[in-house]
Amino acid sequence: MKKVLVISDLQTGSMFSNWPEDFPIKDGGTWRLNYKQMLIRNAWNQFCDKMSEIKPDILVINGDVIEGHQEKNLGITTVTTNLREQASAAAVILSPLVQIVKEVYFVKGTSYHDRETSGPVDAIAKELGAVPFRKGQYTDWVLNLEIDKVIINFVHRISIASGLYRATPPDREGIWSALAGISKVPAADCVVRSHVHFYCHVEHSSKHIIITPGWQYQTDYQIIKSYYRMQPEIGGVLLHVYPENKGKEDDPIYVQKIIIKLPREKTIISQA
Repeated sequence: MKKVLVISDLQTGSMFSNWPEDFPIKDGGTWRLNYKQMLIRNAWNQFCDKMSEIKPDILVINGDVIEGHQEKNLGITTVTTNLREQASAAAVILSPLVQIVKEVYFVKGTSYHDRETSGPVDAIAKELGAVPFRKGQYTDWVLNLEIDKVIINFVHRISIASGLYRATPPDREGIWSALAGISKVPAADCVVRSHVHFYCHVEHSSKHIIITPGWQYQTDYQIIKSYYRMQPEIGGVLLHVYPENKGKEDDPIYVQKIIIKLPREKTIISQA
């Protein structure tokens, strides 16, 4: 049995995401974590402690490792718009997990966050010893990971449908996966997507379709869209792969969600 840990959407560099303590930024200064970042930081430490006990074999970072420039809000919600600094900070954050596992894979995120070329992310993937997709390339848009004939397909992006219809996009993705897997692409036993910052698991008779939670507190953008509807979930997904069950009645994959609960937001008590 192999254990595959999947995390995504670290958004390193965002004022709503994890940032290493005392990490030097331009001209030797450091960033003091705000309250929301401290909550994410504490959640990350809890998560890493859990993983040190579970000891996964493989780590897949499924996109949006960094926040990017945030052009739409002129970068005002970033710790720094320097992508190299964001990527270096992400490497520090990820190192406790990297030290636990035997293999690491990086999947490209959106062009808005990880950037089209993924240059900074590719560099830290190499630095952290990630398995290359081909010579000199340490990130790619698609990862079809085969573990003793059990195939898991990873792509970062999926269409967004939250609230009452959040299971519709993964369900649709599973149907397309079944149709395309007949001849054109590897027939995946599990399909993993990210991007929307909440957990969802849809199971068909032949496959699992999963959306992974993220590592970013609710942003100003999400509040404006819908405070209640766009509440993110924090954590990751652990896939237990049983190759000996492939083609038999028992499922070759068991899905374990790992959600870290954040404290309930405080109310403002009236003094009137």
